[in-house]
Amino acid sequence: MSESVNKIDVKNRTFLLNENINAKSVEEVVLGIHEINRLDDKDSENKVEFTRKPIKLVLDTYGGGNIHRNGFS
Repeated sequence: MSESVNKIDVKNRTFLLNENINAKSVEEVVLGIHEINRLDDKDSENKVEFTRKPIKLVLDTYGGGNIHRNGFS
């Protein structure tokens, strides 16, 4: 299996993890989600009616123990 290929698109709220899932790739996704939440918090302060949009997480992996070890269970 090759190294993970990550596509993190904070603007479109989409994260792609494919092939190997490891601590580094999961960390990048978590940081991206935190950034989206920070931006949402900032936007919600300025708007009376604010609704958070969904965050898309696309997993394309062989599965197995990696999913459970990295908190995706």
